[in-house]
Amino acid sequence: MEIYFAKNGKQIGPIEFEKLDPFEISQNTKVWFKGLDNWKEAAGVELFEDYFINQNTIKILNKSHSDIPSKKYSFLNLFNIKSWHLFNLTKS
Repeated sequence: MEIYFAKNGKQIGPIEFEKLDPFEISQNTKVWFKGLDNWKEAAGVELFEDYFINQNTIKILNKSHSDIPSKKYSFLNLFNIKSWHLFNLTKS
């Protein structure tokens, strides 16, 4: 799905939802995609529920697990981060 969002007073997009950086959009960022009547804050759009859950998970992982390799995280490698951490716990 292609979405548009507003950032620093400019319209960004279209961009594939799956390719969004996990911290590109905040809960009060205005978003629009085909099917929405008007621009809405992302927090009020069902599509972004998992996006913000994943965003919070990454924040927790970054804060509490400094042994995770430093890199830019995305939804696709969030599973790999959890797997890497679990693998290292079992190695200890």
